[in-house]
Amino acid sequence: MAYQLKKTRHCVWQKMINVSLLLMLTIMCSPSFSEPLQQIPFQSEWLKNHYNDRMTMFNLQPLEAGDIVFIGDSITEQGMSWGRRFGDLAVRNRGIKGDMTYGVLARLEEMKANPPKSVFIMIGINDIFNLYYQQKIKSLSSVSLNIEKITE
Repeated sequence: MAYQLKKTRHCVWQKMINVSLLLMLTIMCSPSFSEPLQQIPFQSEWLKNHYNDRMTMFNLQPLEAGDIVFIGDSITEQGMSWGRRFGDLAVRNRGIKGDMTYGVLARLEEMKANPPKSVFIMIGINDIFNLYYQQKIKSLSSVSLNIEKITE
């Protein structure tokens, strides 16, 4: 009996390793991983890398027309699976930690191609942080204009 249990555990671990390797290869071979994404203004090196990682994940889980989309920054991303929270797998998380309005503008094509039923937006605080501390963004009016573009 102990031998059978040990053998079963080994099989489970082997399957988990195989699935992990398959997922890693899928991510590494996906077009968004091998091709650089468009340049987005004011991104730090960390944000560029994290943005690319999230975009790779989004490519593996594409939106479908009629989905409900949460798009934004870290508060949105940290909601993890909004679909589970609402009991509806058509609710999708498109949050990226550290993202700014420029990043959201750069990824609106997915929603234009697959029009969502509803969109919830949480964006702008990182633009304001950048304006006051990193001082790369020059005015709040540009942030306001970006939010207007996002909501059109």
